[in-house]
Amino acid sequence: MKNFCGLDFGTSNSTVGLKTKNGFELAKLEGDNPIIPSAIFFDRTDQSKLFGKQAVEKYIEGVEGRLMRSIKSILGTDLMDEGTFIQNKMVPFKDIIGYLVAHLKLQSEKQLGQSIDSVVMGRPVHFNDYDSDKDRQAEDILRGIATKQGFKHVEFQFEPIAAALAYEQKSVNKETLAFIADIGGGTSDFSVVLLGANHVDRKQDILANAGVHIGGTDFDRQISVKEVMPSFGTKTEVTTMSGARAGVPKSFFNDMATWHRINSLYSDKIKESIAGYIKRSTDEVGLERFQTLVEFELGHLLNTRIEEQKQILSSQTASVLNLDFVEKGFCLPLAQERSNQAIQGELTKLSDISSEILAQAGVAAGDIDVVFFTGGSTKIPILRDHITQNMPNAQVVEGDAFGSVGYGLAVDAENRFR
Repeated sequence: MKNFCGLDFGTSNSTVGLKTKNGFELAKLEGDNPIIPSAIFFDRTDQSKLFGKQAVEKYIEGVEGRLMRSIKSILGTDLMDEGTFIQNKMVPFKDIIGYLVAHLKLQSEKQLGQSIDSVVMGRPVHFNDYDSDKDRQAEDILRGIATKQGFKHVEFQFEPIAAALAYEQKSVNKETLAFIADIGGGTSDFSVVLLGANHVDRKQDILANAGVHIGGTDFDRQISVKEVMPSFGTKTEVTTMSGARAGVPKSFFNDMATWHRINSLYSDKIKESIAGYIKRSTDEVGLERFQTLVEFELGHLLNTRIEEQKQILSSQTASVLNLDFVEKGFCLPLAQERSNQAIQGELTKLSDISSEILAQAGVAAGDIDVVFFTGGSTKIPILRDHITQNMPNAQVVEGDAFGSVGYGLAVDAENRFR
């Protein structure tokens, strides 16, 4: 039997599922923690690389270097053929993903006590929502990255199907029609699956799959653009050479609110542009705050703080966003109701897709026995309400928000490689 694992390389967090003498379990990737942030920090002082929570902490401490997060979001886009300037050289994005995959593999092998040559990798239903060629290319690229890092056998499974396998393995003892909602950092994926079915060919148990590039990082972006960026100059106007009034490019603020676009703002050209806008601005204070974010490369710290407050607002009606790293005493009040309004467009799209997949599966909403939630973004109550409102008879089950997919991928890997 091949030595295998299930690797869930996520937009925000990653896990690896293993089969040990104790059964299926998640590898400990960072101390005793099986969940590791999908982050890498390139330290400029000693040219080292740090991963996960350590990477984020180094960045927050102000160590000189470059933080990369949400790198998975680049798969399926034109950026995949490009690179970024790190530690005095141009590094392809493929290599950056490779560093993360290699780290996950190494940490898993340490726990298993042997090398791992086979892997089932999780993938969203769509890497690219609109282009099937780019979607196929993204999987090929990820396969090539995994192979380069030492995996000899690489297979893929849809992330919601992996979550369904985890739920079935742990909890299902009778035939159950399940609606699987896997809503993570970068994508939302849905499946309608017949579980507990004693079929030889499990393909007939997968009734429908659907997915879209909407996830937790999109919720962060909407909250940032609508609730935070106005205090950084989004509504300012500048006087043009002709004396007319014009706005500052919206792309600046959208990029600052988008995890994998933040580093694009840290160029001399952008810094010069912002300085020029400040001199002709109707909101110098706001743009000077934005200038601070760019000058001191604080964008990831800002988004980290916004992400933390989004999580707090999933269980509280109000919170305070501390921005003292930008300006002493600067903070913004946030309200759950306004944050919910900020992401309403995304929630409506997810609700529509959940209805469409039922039609695709050919089942009535009332026939669904269980709605199984996994993925960190399913912690948001209003999101769960939008998904379940059309399935009144279903039992709502919350799986391991961050570990179900990795666990299920290991179950799938055993079936493929034993």
